[in-house]
Amino acid sequence: MSDTAAPTLFVTVCFARPELLRWQHASLAHHVRGPWRLIVYDNARILRHTRTSERLRALCSELGVECREVRREAALEATAGQRVFRRRLFRPWHLWANPSLSHAFALTWAWRELAARGELAGTVGVLDSDMFLARDLDPGEWLPGHELAFVPQHAPERTYVWPGFALFAAERLPRLRELEWWLDGPGGSVFDAGARSHRFLRAHPAARTRWLRPRRFAEAPESLRAAPEEILGPEGDEPLALHFRCGSGWDRASREEIFVKQELVLRRAAWRERVTPLPFE
Repeated sequence: MSDTAAPTLFVTVCFARPELLRWQHASLAHHVRGPWRLIVYDNARILRHTRTSERLRALCSELGVECREVRREAALEATAGQRVFRRRLFRPWHLWANPSLSHAFALTWAWRELAARGELAGTVGVLDSDMFLARDLDPGEWLPGHELAFVPQHAPERTYVWPGFALFAAERLPRLRELEWWLDGPGGSVFDAGARSHRFLRAHPAARTRWLRPRRFAEAPESLRAAPEEILGPEGDEPLALHFRCGSGWDRASREEIFVKQELVLRRAAWRERVTPLPFE
């Protein structure tokens, strides 16, 4: 990728354990070839996690990363779908109990803002806040011949984009702004964040896709819940990314489980010298 190429845009949503963003930033700095930028959407303040929001903003300031606040908007809530909307989307206790719903709203809000600002251009990547690159990535070389790369999620009547790791060649997807991240399915059923993206995929059947796949760390103890995963491309077994999994802590993992997962991920990370271990609260 040339020095004059438009920066690759990475977008992530964070509502808990913002310290993992230091790892993500280090992985991008180490592995992305060419110019890039990271925009972090603060989904903590809307959940009334004020201290987390303050830590997140301080970290983004330290790293020189732009941090934008997710905000309530009734018109956007109403697009969630009948069953999801009836669940009273913005009760903080409900969002904490349902991180998929929280993630879906924040991404929907962020996606609309990015489109309005004309920032869905060039190569756009969507990452979970606990997703880290594991090898060099030049989006200008990795996506030619393809418009999308993501881990497909499968549900009745649909295949959709998992928002944990996805890349889009926006210049070849002129209607990318129409992609939706809500989690509702047919008949008002509820799936994971990104379920409604199947509409975009069906509307663009000619879009060429690189299918990615997750694989549990082979060395992870069998007893470890939500063990870390590697994200693999179709061309082989060299991981493209490392997924901490449940890094926000919504699964209520014990300190011991978090420590084990941390050790497993950092052992594989070429950028581990740039980061510090997670604080245990």
